[in-house]
Amino acid sequence: MTSDIDNTTMDKVDDFSGHYPIREFARLTGVNPVTLRAWERRYGIIQPQRTDKGHRFYREVDIQRIKNILYWLDQGYPIRQVKLLLQNDQPPSEQDDGWQSIREQHIAYLSKGQLQPLDHFITEGLANYPMAVYYERCLQPVMAFLQSEPLLYQLYCQQLKRKLICLSHHQQKHNTGPVLLLVSNHYQHEIAMYAMAYALGAAAFRVEVYCQAISPTELSDLIELLGCSQLWADLSPSVSGKAEQWLQQLNYLHQQLPVFSSISRDEAGDNSEILHLPERFSDQLAFFIQHQTTGENA
Repeated sequence: MTSDIDNTTMDKVDDFSGHYPIREFARLTGVNPVTLRAWERRYGIIQPQRTDKGHRFYREVDIQRIKNILYWLDQGYPIRQVKLLLQNDQPPSEQDDGWQSIREQHIAYLSKGQLQPLDHFITEGLANYPMAVYYERCLQPVMAFLQSEPLLYQLYCQQLKRKLICLSHHQQKHNTGPVLLLVSNHYQHEIAMYAMAYALGAAAFRVEVYCQAISPTELSDLIELLGCSQLWADLSPSVSGKAEQWLQQLNYLHQQLPVFSSISRDEAGDNSEILHLPERFSDQLAFFIQHQTTGENA
């Protein structure tokens, strides 16, 4: 991946037509405004233009810059190395796994019962990284490690759930448009659903999350009650024994609104028109946003 972008700060201009204010830029790139500001202030890897009053405006060239940043983050490089990678376009001979120390710090805080420092540490991490990157590189591996310690696992999940609900609630105040319902009846996927809600909120989607046991009929009632215009159904593997009933309901709902599902195409059959989500968190996020833009079916 090449990066020949001149990202130096441009002179202030009076005409900002064709430029994007920060919230619109966040919607286009899926990177939270908090993270965009951190990348500018702490690392200098993105430099928007400014109005006389200090309002940020981003250019088309900045969209490609963000894509390059996300590329290197997705390869596992910590944010502090990205500026050098953007300049050289070549990875170092030995990769600095900064993620390992971040994960270890999570576990250390948790093991000592230091929940407030853990909360601050998570806040800092989410300011430096997009949710999809932080979830895959940090939160998910820590949860997997803690599976053998049920008490710590439950405590960690409780901490994450509270944090993500709080962040999403604040985020959703600024979002408008149709409502997307994220629903899962598998308790181990609950944190992933709240993390996805926060990730999609960064792209300005309005999101409601429901992570409880639910029947196909109740799902229709819930969609009507909340006025949802899109459905993301994370039902596998908890549809065991009721797959046919769920598929009938999802295909029925798809006649009324877009339906994204974790049920595989093999399970759904060739005649199903529901959109089948990839397995990886970041791929699911990209898949959803892409199909909102193109309107294409998978």
